[in-house]
Amino acid sequence: MVAAEGWRLCVQLAARLEMPAVLESIMLLLARTLERTLDLSLSMQDMDTLLASHLTVRLAVKVFFEIATDHGHLLTAACWGSVVEQTVRLNHHGLVIQHGHLLGENSTEERGRALSQGGAPRRDTGDNTELNRNSSWVNLFTDPNHQDLDGHSRTEALALMDSCQVMQLFCSSSKFLSVESLVLLAKALQVDISPNGLGEQAGLLCLHLLVEVVLHNRDRFESVWPSLLFSIEKMLQPSWSTQIWQRVTAALMRLCSRLAHKSEIAVVLFDTIRKMFLEPGRDQSLLAAIQPQLAVGVLQIVQNNVLHINRTATSWQVIVDMIQLVATDSHGPISLAALEHVVLHSQPLSGAALTPCLSVLRHLLLNISMHDQAVHCSAVQLLLTVHLRLCDSQALQDPSVWPPQSHYVLELLADVCLSLIHISEPTRLLSISYAVFCLKKKKKIKH
Repeated sequence: MVAAEGWRLCVQLAARLEMPAVLESIMLLLARTLERTLDLSLSMQDMDTLLASHLTVRLAVKVFFEIATDHGHLLTAACWGSVVEQTVRLNHHGLVIQHGHLLGENSTEERGRALSQGGAPRRDTGDNTELNRNSSWVNLFTDPNHQDLDGHSRTEALALMDSCQVMQLFCSSSKFLSVESLVLLAKALQVDISPNGLGEQAGLLCLHLLVEVVLHNRDRFESVWPSLLFSIEKMLQPSWSTQIWQRVTAALMRLCSRLAHKSEIAVVLFDTIRKMFLEPGRDQSLLAAIQPQLAVGVLQIVQNNVLHINRTATSWQVIVDMIQLVATDSHGPISLAALEHVVLHSQPLSGAALTPCLSVLRHLLLNISMHDQAVHCSAVQLLLTVHLRLCDSQALQDPSVWPPQSHYVLELLADVCLSLIHISEPTRLLSISYAVFCLKKKKKIKH
């Protein structure tokens, strides 16, 4: 206790006199103490015992993270690097993001089915306590080979980590850092080495923490985004595993879902998605591996931000291209649900916005939905709904919408399941106006 109070007094004096070099010396000294005692080769039970009963270790952990939380604006790049290193070391034993005490979500496929059937997407509130306890997102970043113990040592170790507020350091506390300190923290979290050197679980943890930093500092997005982009690009390279690709993609899509309503940020995020997944020459093995994450992600983006994505032509086109990319037999219902949100909830309904959507719908109707009767019926129903919207007064006054788009819809219906007999032009361009068309069901041709 005397040593701890001595450390705290030195820290307070150095902070009051604004002496970053002194704080750095103290933190690196504490870090070396932790490295000598909290060896990665220790079993989880031994680690818990140390943190529960070894007074020096407990005090070193407590003071170390107190400095980072209370005086982050004075920390140097070496200090932030040490903070990240010790966080990774503790998380190796499941002490930062706990494994086994979480209420796991459904798999990606199950979430996609639930969302495509009208289930409301779970809003990410940004509350880090809930995030730590109840989200399978954080469950991705701990070693699955480790098992939690129910003994007294584990309880004491977790209580110590809760008192240190390690996750809050990267979440709510990061909002109070200066821009310079925030940039240093983001650079310390960059995944800039190979998976063999860092370890996949450690790399994912750093990515997770970096995403949280970005989400909690969206007003300073341009300062932290370069570090996150660097990590994402690094972890989508062939040297990382398929599992890493999938989780990195899920992280990027989650970020877009949370921030796409901000126009300036949306432009950057959608441009990144376009370059990574939509430009010619992309690795097809990568796209095949991450398609489930892309499908669920684009659906969540349009469900959360459908009223905002049509503000810029780039965002709109990227979303439509993403829907077309994932419009396969495996993800037909998800892509159709996303397309329905885009078409029915976007305003205004212009020819430039509708044309690519109808192209995707044609692809779904003619190439995918025939294998799934439910998808086929839903696609035809969406097509009829589009035609009803084309007949409203606003669409009738737009020459790019009526009659070209209406004719296209009817021709598509004819190609799919109906024969077009006759169509008349609108009677007049007023709110009380109608067009007459006759359709006949196609006869099935027996081969």
